Amino acid sequence: MYKPYAHPDTPGTPPRGPALRCPCCQGPVQRIPRRLIDRLRSLFSPVQRFRCPALPCGWLGNLPTSDRSRDQPSDGSNYII
Repeated sequence: MYKPYAHPDTPGTPPRGPALRCPCCQGPVQRIPRRLIDRLRSLFSPVQRFRCPALPCGWLGNLPTSDRSRDQPSDGSNYII
């Protein structure tokens, strides 16, 4: 069956890499668009916004991202730009 291509970062698609789990029910989560406050918070500690699609749970919140490449140089040194 034909399935249209969706970019991996579009809202509602599963996250790439290790599967993230809902902190309440341990089910899979769906990525949703961030709010302005979430974007501001990401300047200090990268986060993405997720929701739990399970009806009984309904969790909605931010989870830290595992991609630290934009915060740290590729050579592993710790210096402030």
